[in-house]
Amino acid sequence: MEEVRRILAWAVNEAATPETRESNGREISAYIPESDRLTACAVTVDRTISTGYPVAVDGVVHEVRLHGVEEWANGIEGQIVGSLDDAVMRFFDVRYYRNAGAYRTGDTYPFALAAFVYVLYRAEPRTIADRGGREVVTRNMAAYVPLPEGDIDDFAFYSPVKDVERVRFCGKTFYRLIVPLCRLRDEDGEYRRDIDIALYAAEYVTGGYVPRVGDDIQGVLWMQGALSPRRGRDR
Repeated sequence: MEEVRRILAWAVNEAATPETRESNGREISAYIPESDRLTACAVTVDRTISTGYPVAVDGVVHEVRLHGVEEWANGIEGQIVGSLDDAVMRFFDVRYYRNAGAYRTGDTYPFALAAFVYVLYRAEPRTIADRGGREVVTRNMAAYVPLPEGDIDDFAFYSPVKDVERVRFCGKTFYRLIVPLCRLRDEDGEYRRDIDIALYAAEYVTGGYVPRVGDDIQGVLWMQGALSPRRGRDR
């Protein structure tokens, strides 16, 4: 908890100018220091810190069709429920305090998708049976499933690493990985494309494991998205 307080205080002190608006008689301000990789968001209500969270500012942009929004009780945080082609997408909206009320069900929006991992380790290839009973080798597989004991934006995942970069944030080392969350296929099972995301893993989470390009990894992640002015996919 002390670490969280420290990061939120850093966000308030380092943000050049807060985003401020009035909502239902409340003054809501968001403090987000500029960064090209990782930062944090501290949100105040009537000048008192109400919530905060880490933010990946360099997610991979995808067009997401909106199916609904899960707004939190505080009215300034919410989760997006949508789809990307036939893949279900559920993620925390890092600027919901600004976007609340602006979405329309059925419309498509460009979101920069990223995630932070709770748990990550190298995965050894193994043979499993698919739903049809056929044997499948997990090497280079990309898949994610909802975490039963988690929130709607928490997932267990298995992915190959496409890119690795080491970054620093608030005195700690993180690995920034590009991984496919899943692979889209047509009705005949033919490959179409990967749904890539930026995945951040704190060094202390990996237990000494250093991710490398080509490794298969698995773990548990928290998905987030930022509404982007950019269109299309971008690494």
